[in-house]
Amino acid sequence: MSYDYDFDFSMLNVDAFSDESDQVFADDLPLLPLRDTVVFPGMMRSLAVGRDRSIKAVEAAMATDNRVVVVAQRDPEMQDPEMEDLHTVGVEMVVGRILRMPDGTTNVLGQGRRRVQIAGLSQTRPYIRASIQPMPESQHVSLGTEALMRAVLSLFEKVVHLSRTLPDDAYVAAMNIDQPGPLADLIGSLLDLDMPDHQELLELLEPSERLQRLSILLANELDVLELEYTIHDKVQQEVDRSQREFYLREQMRAIQSELGEMDGETAELQDLEEKLARTDLPDEVKLIIAADKLHNVRSLLCDYRQAGESLWRRFNGGRDGTLWYYRAAAGALEGSWRHPILEELREAVDRLMAVAGGPAPRPGA
Repeated sequence: MSYDYDFDFSMLNVDAFSDESDQVFADDLPLLPLRDTVVFPGMMRSLAVGRDRSIKAVEAAMATDNRVVVVAQRDPEMQDPEMEDLHTVGVEMVVGRILRMPDGTTNVLGQGRRRVQIAGLSQTRPYIRASIQPMPESQHVSLGTEALMRAVLSLFEKVVHLSRTLPDDAYVAAMNIDQPGPLADLIGSLLDLDMPDHQELLELLEPSERLQRLSILLANELDVLELEYTIHDKVQQEVDRSQREFYLREQMRAIQSELGEMDGETAELQDLEEKLARTDLPDEVKLIIAADKLHNVRSLLCDYRQAGESLWRRFNGGRDGTLWYYRAAAGALEGSWRHPILEELREAVDRLMAVAGGPAPRPGA
């Protein structure tokens, strides 16, 4: 699973989290509608801007005091959103840099400043301007709120530890914030949540409520990560065991071939059937087996087109033994499991049969 961060944590201005500003009266600023992104106060974000009205809004902000309002659209597919198409809570953002890109879009780097309520649109052309009202939040830290902060930090530390994408700097940045609202904003912005969940966190003005909601989201994320880790560990153990078994099977087939007890294809199919018959074999391992067979069949198809009938001299079982094995292996997989990859495997086996001259009987039958 991925996470939503796109800045260097060393550049993070922690002071910006507590900057609610003395200005609490209404204001009128250029508005930048966002299709699928929610910006939080204090967070540095890089935004790709492509629509004409949005580019003009950024240019208007840069021509004055660099302030712009960023707010998420209710429908990301809406090309020209109006007031009813926008969420009513957004963030005042200070634009630090704009960069023109070769594809015609504009990259905007800025930092969220504070929550604002969108009271209405004062203009819609040539760009959107909005009447806004700042939404100052309480900075009081009660004992209950402090306990919530510690619980959230503890959960976030575990998430960072298990995550393959979140850097350790994310937790370091979080533990250096001593206010509940900014702490919730930082952690919430880093989690890979659906946009409605991000917007819900943004609209929760009371820091303690935001922390409570965040603790639930973190607990759910931690459950998913722990399950992913457990599955990955089991699959890795099974893969390691399969690799060991592969070398042992190769040795057994060589011995059986020398003794004339069983041909290689029959022994390998028997081993595959025994493995698939195990009730504790994870579906992930079955997927690995099926993907391996599919890869082998596709490789045989490619090699046959180049080498022709001489290809079968590479295999102890020759043409008939090899074709029979892959048809039987596909059947064994289909008999123990259901997955879309099995249809791909069956189609590949059928193509191989057709190219190589039709279905092959079981050797010795």
